[in-house]
Amino acid sequence: RDADDYDATLVACADAAAPVSIYDIQQNMVTPGDLVLIENVVVTTPWDFGGDTYWVEDPAGGAYSGISVYMPSAGAFTPSPGDVVTLCGTYDEFYDQSQVQIAVEGDVTVSGSGAVPAPEVLTADDLGIDPPAEQWEGVLVQIGPTTVTTVANMYGEWEVDNALLLSSTFFDMASWPNPAVDTMYTTITGVMVYTFSNYKLAPRDAADIVP
Repeated sequence: RDADDYDATLVACADAAAPVSIYDIQQNMVTPGDLVLIENVVVTTPWDFGGDTYWVEDPAGGAYSGISVYMPSAGAFTPSPGDVVTLCGTYDEFYDQSQVQIAVEGDVTVSGSGAVPAPEVLTADDLGIDPPAEQWEGVLVQIGPTTVTTVANMYGEWEVDNALLLSSTFFDMASWPNPAVDTMYTTITGVMVYTFSNYKLAPRDAADIVP
């Protein structure tokens, strides 16, 4: 995908979009393809490794509070955890992962900075299976203590507690851990992503993975 895939009318997004919350989107109150305006949400991640997607969360946190944001032409904008932003774009389910797609950089405005919502403390069992995991898609969460139960697959993903895959969404493979089975972690924090028909926990940086 690139910017040419998007309707040019999105330049005037804010005038045409319906004000909604992330909770509305994640609880199926918004139709894919609709223009949406989401005000005063908090950035929880940097760019992913591909440099075109980041995640935001409603400052109230909790279930259904997070979503991914796709920006094919980022320009000078760099998301920073704690940024308070207003987004205007198209809501879509990109391979079943909820997403706000931003056509032009001007459709994201930064109004200040705030605290990143505290991660929801859950278990691998809470997060590895649908439907329980669905409510946490896009949300910053934390598990632990936890134990590695499989070696990394061909995509570098490894499983903990026989329940939840860990994704290298924000890492290059040279810096992504490749732990042995039975390696234990005190906590692992990250954002919940949905890719290739699986819910996965994506730590944002090395500090999110505590031995």
